[in-house]
Amino acid sequence: MSLIKCKECGEVISNKAKTCPKCGSPVKNKSIVRSILFWIFIIFVIGTIFNTATDRTQRQVNNEGRKLSKTEEAIKKIELGYIRWERVAFDTAISASFTLKNGNDFNVKDVEISCTLFAMSGTEMGKKEFVIYDLFLANSEQKITNFNVGFVHPQVVEYLTKCEVIGVSGFRL
Repeated sequence: MSLIKCKECGEVISNKAKTCPKCGSPVKNKSIVRSILFWIFIIFVIGTIFNTATDRTQRQVNNEGRKLSKTEEAIKKIELGYIRWERVAFDTAISASFTLKNGNDFNVKDVEISCTLFAMSGTEMGKKEFVIYDLFLANSEQKITNFNVGFVHPQVVEYLTKCEVIGVSGFRL
């Protein structure tokens, strides 16, 4: 229990009193007001968190639920096989040998590949994107040997490099 001043007459009274014993003025209990404001704030925070989580879930459903384009469907069926890297040009560039498997029921050409390069520490050192300008027959596998990927940082570690097919063109359904 603490003492407060009456707002009307200035008498020192208990904060638990409902009215001032001297003037009869009602005493506003600040602890109730504070409590109400506290709970409004808590409800607001919980509502914001819930709304954010709902929005994130909704965005995931929309992204996963949308129909893939024909190009995206074609890319999903192209597999990039084992990659063997070789340092060339005084270890300033790399060449790659790998297989591409076209699992589509149609021919594709000009397959675009993106490789993310990493240092031994796991730090991303950049990306290399290149296009294999060739025709890849339907439901077939083709070997690509000694493809010049280009110059790379000397600290790039080849076995940490991650590659994926990101584009394709020249197909008809």
